[in-house]
Amino acid sequence: DLIVSTTEGGEVLTPDNGTLSYDEGTVVPLVVFPHTGYRFVNWTGDVDTIADFNAASTTITMQGNYEITANFEEIPPITFAIAGPMTVVQGKHHWWGAELARDEINAGAGVNVGGVCHKIELIRVDTNEISGTPDEGVNALEAVIDDVDFVLGGLETQSIAAYREVAMEAKKIFINCGAAPGF
Repeated sequence: DLIVSTTEGGEVLTPDNGTLSYDEGTVVPLVVFPHTGYRFVNWTGDVDTIADFNAASTTITMQGNYEITANFEEIPPITFAIAGPMTVVQGKHHWWGAELARDEINAGAGVNVGGVCHKIELIRVDTNEISGTPDEGVNALEAVIDDVDFVLGGLETQSIAAYREVAMEAKKIFINCGAAPGF
């Protein structure tokens, strides 16, 4: 018998989930399909006679009883910190523009990186740089820097220089959208 199962995130198209009976020597096609936002990782279990246990479309040669699982994983989003003084027009417009871009990108397939489509997520970072100090913005950015892939925004020169340092220390790409000359 061949027992086939899946983890969350996809389905087996061929042969099917469950217990299936095959004669010894039968070559059984294995085909899986990931759900949106997931990708196929590998086959696990009794994989000795699977032609390629890392392939979503492969075969297994029946030489006894086997129990296999098709494994899927969620595709991580690409996350942007949108940094700015969110209580004033410049910060609000940074945020609204980012939301507009995110929604349009995510309505499609997302961003294709190496053949894998990632959705976009945004994290709003209120830097309070108009009425506060650069330290307030730095603290706000440091609070989320480990959760993002990119930092986008900033408004004032001294603040942007400080945010750039936070991004560089965390090895994140910083994209300036503010009014700071020379950066």
